[in-house]
Amino acid sequence: MKGRARPNDRPFKLRARLYRTGEFIVDVTQTTPVPLRNLFPPNPLPSPSSLLNSTRSTSSLPSTSNPTPTFSLNDDTLLIDTCAMTPSHYTRFKTWPRPHYEAARTRLGLSETDAKREVLLWNHDRWIMEGSRTNVYFWRPIEPSGADSQRETGFGWITPSEGTSGCLSGTERRWMIEYGMIAIQDLKIDDVKAGEIVLLSNGLRGTWPVTIQKS
Repeated sequence: MKGRARPNDRPFKLRARLYRTGEFIVDVTQTTPVPLRNLFPPNPLPSPSSLLNSTRSTSSLPSTSNPTPTFSLNDDTLLIDTCAMTPSHYTRFKTWPRPHYEAARTRLGLSETDAKREVLLWNHDRWIMEGSRTNVYFWRPIEPSGADSQRETGFGWITPSEGTSGCLSGTERRWMIEYGMIAIQDLKIDDVKAGEIVLLSNGLRGTWPVTIQKS
């Protein structure tokens, strides 16, 4: 766009579509600005208690100060799907067909534009997979296998493995694994508790905390 004035400074998102016919299409649409602290979260990632305490401290500040933390807990929620998801190439790889994800969102009453709520998916062996648009991370004791920057505390953020769960290896997830911010460790859906704080991530919004809400 050299030589042309931009209509505004809002960011854009690109979605590339490659068809088996060889046709290649790039969709360009405007998107909501996201703080860099969400796209490149702090290392180590804050614990659930740190996020909770930070939120309480922020809420006690005068409204005139207009506090807007870029990595803080808000009223976003994660709902647990009522049916098991079948892992496939469509869950392990980023593809255009999304009927399985949209079906999960419909079951929980989430619209296409609902950005405050997400659905937690799990497979027929009851292993947690991911969200309908996100990867997911839980605060748990870290098992001995694998290197992790938070090992000294005994606890850290974990994310399901691709092999056991059938989840998508998202770009933000891969980046945090590479920098030792999270550990790969599987978790059963039965071990999830209502009210616990978890993290979600995707390439568009970065990483952010939400609260589990059982349906």
